[in-house]
Amino acid sequence: MKLRDYQQAALGQIHTSLEDNRSALAVMATGTGKTILFAHLVADRAKVGRAMILTHRQEIISQTIGKLREAVNILADVELAESRADESFFKAPVVVGSIQTQISGRNGRRRMHRFDPSEFNTLIIDEAHHAVSNSYRAAIQHYRQNEELRLVSFTATPDRADERALGMVFDDVPVDYGILAAIKDGWLVEPSVRVVEIEGVNFDTCMKGGGKDFSPDLLARELTYEEPLHAIAQPIIDVIGTRKSVVFAVSIDHAERLAEILNRANIGRAASLCHKTPDDQRIGIMSDYRSGRIRHLVNVGILGEGVDVPDIEAVVQARPTKSRALYMQQLGRGTRPGVSVDGLADAIERRATIAASSKPNLIVLDFVGNAGRHKCVTALDALGGRYDDEVILLAERLAKTGEKPASVALDEAVEEWRRLKEEERSHIKADVKYKMTTANPFDVLDMSPLRQPGWYVAKPASEKQIAVLEKFKIPDADSYTKADASRMIGELIGRSKSKLCTYRQAMFLRRFGYDPTEISFKDAGAILDQKFGKRKR
Repeated sequence: MKLRDYQQAALGQIHTSLEDNRSALAVMATGTGKTILFAHLVADRAKVGRAMILTHRQEIISQTIGKLREAVNILADVELAESRADESFFKAPVVVGSIQTQISGRNGRRRMHRFDPSEFNTLIIDEAHHAVSNSYRAAIQHYRQNEELRLVSFTATPDRADERALGMVFDDVPVDYGILAAIKDGWLVEPSVRVVEIEGVNFDTCMKGGGKDFSPDLLARELTYEEPLHAIAQPIIDVIGTRKSVVFAVSIDHAERLAEILNRANIGRAASLCHKTPDDQRIGIMSDYRSGRIRHLVNVGILGEGVDVPDIEAVVQARPTKSRALYMQQLGRGTRPGVSVDGLADAIERRATIAASSKPNLIVLDFVGNAGRHKCVTALDALGGRYDDEVILLAERLAKTGEKPASVALDEAVEEWRRLKEEERSHIKADVKYKMTTANPFDVLDMSPLRQPGWYVAKPASEKQIAVLEKFKIPDADSYTKADASRMIGELIGRSKSKLCTYRQAMFLRRFGYDPTEISFKDAGAILDQKFGKRKR
């Protein structure tokens, strides 16, 4: 199975990272093929030793084994319940097992102890956010007795709260291919976001102890009153209509009552689904949903992950949450294209093909109320997770004015932020004697505010990064974090390739009132020659 261009790039980045680090984390959006990527990684590393792949769900084990065979023609042994990989007559190059099986056992003797760590040079954890748990840490510690072992993990949904903990487990994050990048590259469908305020609802009183997320019971109390129910149902009726939608509700009663209201609206059959739905009914409901006989599926905790229905046209977040990871899992149910885009020439052709298909975009309805200091996560948080909160809030304000592509709202928010910063700078008088070292290089180059992921907190720039920054004459290079250094280097290299002005030129241009964002190296030189006379800069 041939890798896509971003997958091929990610594979190379992981290999490079493992030359200098014992562990690496790859962040890839739902629907971008992380299983196929780590199948190729296993195949590449088969020559240096066996691989152990650990997952938390039995369904993923069979899926992984199938992808290994389909993508790279590798057979795997299974370590699960009665299946014992250590008793196989021929040792397969890969063992796929569940973490629950690995740590099972008595008297301090666990199943994983039956495997010799020296045989395994690669340990892969399917969902990285589980790697911080005690069970995964125990398995990691066992296999890391082999000094040559390399640990690689993949995730589509890192929550901000998880990032610092992940940074304690993984040395490097060589791959960060988020949902917004995949949308712009034409691999996923562009969401059109509408943020809807539910009047009269106060989520500030719905917190769990500790304040990490809203309590389902308290949310259900707020949202199953008649007014909030209709405030959620009416935009679904008006905006989504007969398009196929998945609705995330907060409780069984909430789901059933929403489905009941939608069924009265003549926009196609609606049904509710929860963990108490009998298996035979669940199979029938899902079959009707896939075929289109059911147009609106209102669920409680069932369709958050592992369900692939490419023709879902709308996602409704009627279960407010503070968890970006949970929201991204839910949003991922609808971002897959309804048409194949593999084999197309470039992003322009892929996006055009999606635009001309029966699913040109994904409608997203985000319902928020008065959450006080406890902000609800919206699609803009999920899509713009790499941006600073200031930009996200601007984007959400723009999205409230009407339905528009999410990437457009984010791009407009960045421009609005730049305009506001420009207004601030316009009141600052030029000081001929100011010191260049006091200028913030990110402000000089007008770079949008990006937040620093938790896994990079307190990690200083590497010697290689500092050397590159110093080559570009960036002041105080040794004070940069790894994240800021990486971002600045990317910007500087991009400007160099585009033949734009250097950082040093940009700083002088700002001093004289110019916006250097798009000024070329040549034009900047001419302007500064007029100001200073020809001299070395």
